[in-house]
Amino acid sequence: MAVDKELSSSSDNKTETKTIDPNSPYYIHASDYPRQMQVNDALNDNNYNDWVQEMTNFFTAREIWCDLKERFGKESAPLAYELKQSLIDTRQDGLSVSAYYTKIRGFWDEIQSSLPTPSCTCGNCSCGLGKRISDFKDRERLYEFLMGLDAEFSAIRTHVLSMKPNLTLGEAYRLASEDEQQRNIATMKRPFNEPAAFQTFS
Repeated sequence: MAVDKELSSSSDNKTETKTIDPNSPYYIHASDYPRQMQVNDALNDNNYNDWVQEMTNFFTAREIWCDLKERFGKESAPLAYELKQSLIDTRQDGLSVSAYYTKIRGFWDEIQSSLPTPSCTCGNCSCGLGKRISDFKDRERLYEFLMGLDAEFSAIRTHVLSMKPNLTLGEAYRLASEDEQQRNIATMKRPFNEPAAFQTFS
């Protein structure tokens, strides 16, 4: 009897049904299938033309992206010019080094999207052009970053520009950020003066 009860309880556990939660991020609806047929009727002699028309409208993801790139992925010199002008005018103006870097980085990314940097076409870059282009772009971004820093970072600017070979943009950012942190710590440690509390009355 005890064995029968154990078998019965274990079989109950095995047949336990799990509920499907349609709000779960792992839930897949029937319409989520990427290759779902867009034609309801099966192909036959009478509906061939309608069926073919529906199937030709059924694009793959690659075809959609190629179409979008062709229509909207054009290089835009006027937009790149406007972004470049905004980049030149960008200054730290009291922002933290991190906030300033994020702001200027946004301009670099937008310029790269609207007017991509030319790349090497030799295949394996045996000509060295790819590295020269990359080095030039990195150096240009380093100078743009340094130009926009506030005057209090003039020592960092001088230090970075005097290094041979030049420091990378990441290294310059790290130096400016560390200098800013040290200055903030020094400001926090400065003693609080209350001269009125120690005045003597005659």
